[in-house]
Amino acid sequence: MVQHIVMWKLNDSLEGKNKETLGKELKSQLLLLKEKIKEIVTLEVGLNSAYPERNHDIVLVITFKNFADLDVYAKHPEHVKVVEFVRSITHSRSAVDYEY
Repeated sequence: MVQHIVMWKLNDSLEGKNKETLGKELKSQLLLLKEKIKEIVTLEVGLNSAYPERNHDIVLVITFKNFADLDVYAKHPEHVKVVEFVRSITHSRSAVDYEY
């Protein structure tokens, strides 16, 4: 199994939407990927609840059967759409992919 974990720091605002609203919109878009990309085994999204000055704002945790499925996900058109949105509302990203 492969775990894919990504964390982002959100911009404070975009087009009149505050960070909280942007985070909720991103969470909704990420959760929909589970229904659209069959290679995803599990998908979880969390919005930060503590220490906003030092923590990331949102985290994505996805499980795949293998790295080949992760590659399919990375290139999938539905994922690419979400990536475009992510890039417009974030200023920092951290990620890790590991096998277990």
